[in-house]
Amino acid sequence: AVCDLGDYDPLSILWVKRYFIMETMYNAFWDHLKDQLSSTPPDFTCALELLREVKAILLSLLLLRQNCLRNKVEEALDIDLLKQEAEHGVLDVPHLSNYILNLMILLCAPV
Repeated sequence: AVCDLGDYDPLSILWVKRYFIMETMYNAFWDHLKDQLSSTPPDFTCALELLREVKAILLSLLLLRQNCLRNKVEEALDIDLLKQEAEHGVLDVPHLSNYILNLMILLCAPV
């Protein structure tokens, strides 16, 4: 007997599988990051790598003539310094988060 597949759409099945794979990877990443930061002592390895990527993205958004802002970003997101601060328990995460968010607002194109 021939199997009636009705509205079988292999492309939509691939998209659903892709969505679940992406969602699983997303959740695994954030769970791992949370576990690292919650450990005693906190492990900042993934957080610092994430900051390194954020820094690279922010720098890529700057125009060539924005040297002053580029220098400020390089200084504020100095990964080696942030690593030392994290290791000594003096990393000011709220300040760092606010700096990054304000910089993103500054770089956002006006509506």
